[in-house]
Amino acid sequence: MRALCESCGRPQPPDWKAGDLCTHCGAAVRPEARCFWCAKWTPAAKFCRSCGAAVVPPELYGAARMLKDAGTDRFAVPKMLRELDPEQVENFSRIYQRQSVAVARHVDEVRFLERFLHHKEFSTALEEELVPQLPWPEETLKLFTGPPLPPGDDLATTKAIEATSPLPLARSLATLVRLRLDDWKALRGALGVFASSEGAVRTEAALVLTGWRVRTAVGPLDEGRALLQATEGAPFPLEVAVRMARLGKKDPDRLREALSSPNPETAFAAALALGDVDRLQNALRGDDLEVMAAGRALAEMDLFQPLEGPILRGSPEVQHDLIDSILRRKKPAPELSEALIRVVESTPDSTVRERAARLLCRKLPPEWAMRVARRAGKERYIFQSLLSEGAALPPDRASEVAAFMVENGLFTMNQYGLADAGRRGTIPDDFVPRHFEGADEETRGELLRFAEEQLKARGDEALHRFVMNVLFGPYPAETRKEAWWALSRWYAGIKYASKGPMAISAGAIERFFGSASAFVPRLTSVMQDPATLKEVGVYEFLADLFKEADPEAVPALLEDEGTAHELVTALLRALEGDYWVNLREGIVRFMGLIGAHPAWRSRVLAALDGLRGREGFDLTYWCERSIRRLKGEPEV
Repeated sequence: MRALCESCGRPQPPDWKAGDLCTHCGAAVRPEARCFWCAKWTPAAKFCRSCGAAVVPPELYGAARMLKDAGTDRFAVPKMLRELDPEQVENFSRIYQRQSVAVARHVDEVRFLERFLHHKEFSTALEEELVPQLPWPEETLKLFTGPPLPPGDDLATTKAIEATSPLPLARSLATLVRLRLDDWKALRGALGVFASSEGAVRTEAALVLTGWRVRTAVGPLDEGRALLQATEGAPFPLEVAVRMARLGKKDPDRLREALSSPNPETAFAAALALGDVDRLQNALRGDDLEVMAAGRALAEMDLFQPLEGPILRGSPEVQHDLIDSILRRKKPAPELSEALIRVVESTPDSTVRERAARLLCRKLPPEWAMRVARRAGKERYIFQSLLSEGAALPPDRASEVAAFMVENGLFTMNQYGLADAGRRGTIPDDFVPRHFEGADEETRGELLRFAEEQLKARGDEALHRFVMNVLFGPYPAETRKEAWWALSRWYAGIKYASKGPMAISAGAIERFFGSASAFVPRLTSVMQDPATLKEVGVYEFLADLFKEADPEAVPALLEDEGTAHELVTALLRALEGDYWVNLREGIVRFMGLIGAHPAWRSRVLAALDGLRGREGFDLTYWCERSIRRLKGEPEV
């Protein structure tokens, strides 16, 4: 039996009693019985209005269906029920009850799922579909019979229905409910339900997939427009209105009505659509998805201050989402500075820390620069934010950050923002000279490449001299090479071409080293290092340096006989080494200028004479010319 409203046609609750009015519209209610023959509902009278069969008492319904299944005529069934042995009737009822319980179980499962869905008629339709099928053959009954669902929370129950139900409808609805219960792994399945279903199931899938929680959790879907359009015909005007607003079809009156919806999901969706600031701020006290959705909406309105609390105390997912929402606004958020620095210094989540630092650096109090740097560790993106133009650090603070990077082995030209900071002058031109000696050899190479960018930008003379002194300084060959290539690449873009202004001439020596007495030991050190003499680029530079030496600069080089003697010795040893022939040629030509001193003249002549004839034509030619010069003979 059931009770049905005569006016609105809606079924009444199971606890309805005779005399009760409709719980929906207050109209009169009539009892109905299910016809044993056609299984349709009919008023509780003598005969079915659909097929004309006699209406049997509810307690005999199961036995009547069993007799029908046995082939009994519809008009004979009531008579047989009266004539059969009561135990036989009871047995028939028991057999039918077993099948009825199986149907009820699956109907109840769908009714459970309806609690989370918009449409509420799926279970009724399923019952109307299954009951007329009873009694089932034994094979079908086995398919629908199984152990009861294990106890668990709503999501666990839903997953069990999805996994065990023989009904495609129940499995599809369970997939949608999983998504409604924030199980994002069900997203692909829910999209499949939408694509493969029709009618109310397709509409329900569209409503679920276009809910604000799904959008907040997984972002815009490729099928988004089709999903929204599929909701237009749904019999839920408020739910449709909040979704159409996303397509630009805003109905202000309907949206304001939706604000008062008893469904909190619909009411909140209306607040998002209308930009209701008060409700959005209240939602910042909700669950993570509410906080993220409300925070995004407030950020879109450039209302950053209300987000301070969630940014400070929210989960890493909330912090990440809210900070990202503000970052997308492309503007600073100084009102959140205190919160952001606390996040940077306290969060264990490196992604949140990087995002917070990036936002903070859009308007960073300069005195906080080192607080951020110390917390950055080896996170390069944070240093990029600190060194960016937007951070606007003054030179002293930028130098402090860069010095921290040098001290901790983090100073590398692969660091985004570092080269730009050098070119802009954010890090001053005296930074490399001040920090070079305290750096390890690997970092020294990075400092020289950094100096190259600064030279290209401004050509600071003091920095130029410093890098030249590194080339001729007491450093490994690798460091000298880096110094030369930094200079060479810079020279290639200006008037010097790639050779540069350095020469063995009075003016150049004074410019870069102050005096010949300071230069000679440095040149000697270079010539005593075989590794340096084999560095590509460096040996070419030295070859040109010797070939183009100014004779007028030689006397100053020989003023200190002791240091000059060491230089000559280093040069003569280099002549005997396995070095590039052009370098050795340059040394031979240079020896023709400095080899005339009585202290080493005979050694030089002997060395040149030994080379003559056993080397190639060019070297022999220049040995001959240098020997003639040293002997005072005509060179040609």
